[in-house]
Amino acid sequence: MGHLGLQAVQDKEWETGVKYLTKALEDGNSPAWLLARSNALCMLKRHDEALLDAEHAYHAATERGSDKTRMDMTDAQYRRAVALYRLGRYADSDCCARWSMLLAEGRPASEKDSIESQIDADGNYIVDPKAGMDSTFPGSRLPQGLSASGYKSMASKSGSQRAWDRAYAWRTQILAKLDALPADHPGRKVSVTKVPPRPKKQEPTPSLLIKSPAPSKPPTTVAPGSVSDEMMKTRTDFYQTDKLVTITLFLKDFKEEDISVEFFQDHVS
Repeated sequence: MGHLGLQAVQDKEWETGVKYLTKALEDGNSPAWLLARSNALCMLKRHDEALLDAEHAYHAATERGSDKTRMDMTDAQYRRAVALYRLGRYADSDCCARWSMLLAEGRPASEKDSIESQIDADGNYIVDPKAGMDSTFPGSRLPQGLSASGYKSMASKSGSQRAWDRAYAWRTQILAKLDALPADHPGRKVSVTKVPPRPKKQEPTPSLLIKSPAPSKPPTTVAPGSVSDEMMKTRTDFYQTDKLVTITLFLKDFKEEDISVEFFQDHVS
């Protein structure tokens, strides 16, 4: 189910993707599935659910501890940013986009950057739109012993550069929106933390599930000379006049002597 869901999301078949991924997540906790479903849910304008999936993906990634952990965490912060933006929580969205960029740069996930605490006396998020976008993928924060060209090569292989560029591009929208907001707009408030709250495991919504085919009924024993229900599933027709009702059953491979008709007071057998 998981690979079918991922393919459906890649093909922009959002509803189908959500259904398959929901079914797959009943038996697993793959960050890739959660991130793909978060994307699909956002496209379906189900932003609260998309945010929960992104937060769940962040924790699923940290618990797995695989070679994809950092990239999954980077993607999870980006998905949080997208969902929060759609919910009108622009300051929260920018915090998550910045965390996604820092992870893509190779900064420690546990680093206490306190981005979410950058607020003014009125409780509004402090960010300079122009200064916020005056940056490039790092040349200043290189891992020890690695040249700038070596870092770019590593980033290209790992996808870090693409992840950074994506979050950076998203920030251009966020900061433009923040710059145009009234001073008292609730979208200026910060309520997120770098490590998202651990969401409770959500029970799959019945409408999202792929229903398994109903088990086939065992063949019924048919008495000699009688007609099985399956054989009786055939085309019928009828018409009536003032005096008669004519019913026609279109049956194949039957002789007249094989069929018996009995009339009762209120039905015909």
